[in-house]
Amino acid sequence: MVKLSSDAERAYLYKRTEPCGKDTPCGSRQKTYLVSGDVVFAGPPNRGFRCVYYGRSNGKIVAGFIPVENLKAMTEDNGMSVDFLIGTWKYESDSIDIKAAAAGQVTGDGQAYYQTAETVNDGAFSARAPLAAGQKELVFKEGNDESSCVVKLHLRGPYLVASDNSNCGGMNVSFNGIYTKVKTR
Repeated sequence: MVKLSSDAERAYLYKRTEPCGKDTPCGSRQKTYLVSGDVVFAGPPNRGFRCVYYGRSNGKIVAGFIPVENLKAMTEDNGMSVDFLIGTWKYESDSIDIKAAAAGQVTGDGQAYYQTAETVNDGAFSARAPLAAGQKELVFKEGNDESSCVVKLHLRGPYLVASDNSNCGGMNVSFNGIYTKVKTR
C-alpha cells in the first residue's frame, strides 16, 4: 500500500532505480503517480526502490519503481463478498463479468484473447461458483472432465488475480492476470 510523507501529495513511478533531485529535471521519473492508500503489488527491494504494479480501473496495469519509503505492508482482507465481486473485471483486453446467482453462488462469464500477426485467438467460459463468507479464492469450472476450463480467482486487496489451467480457448489464450473492477458511471 502506498504511504506518503505529510508534505507529499504524490509518489511518482520511475523507469529506473535512480533517485531524482527535488527541483531538477529527471529523465527517470514517469508522469504516472500514485497517492496515499493506493494498493500495489511490489517486488523485492532494489537500491532503495521496489518494482510495483498498479491496476487502473480500465484494466490496464502500470509498472515502475517507487522509493521503498513510500510503501507499507497491507493487512489481509476478510475475504470476498457478493457486493465486492459483482461487476465487470478487466485485465488488458480480457474480462470477467460476475453476477449474483442462487444463494451462496455467483456466475462468471469470461472472454480472453491472444493476438498474433495473422489471427486473434479467443477463449471464453461461463460457469457458477460457490461463495462462502471469508472465502479468498473463487473457482469457476466449465465442464466435468480433464479438458474443462478452470479459472481460479484469488483476492488480493482490491484486485482479483486470475490463473487458469490452459484449457479455456485457442492457442496461447489465457485468463492469467491481475484484474481490476471497472467503475460504473
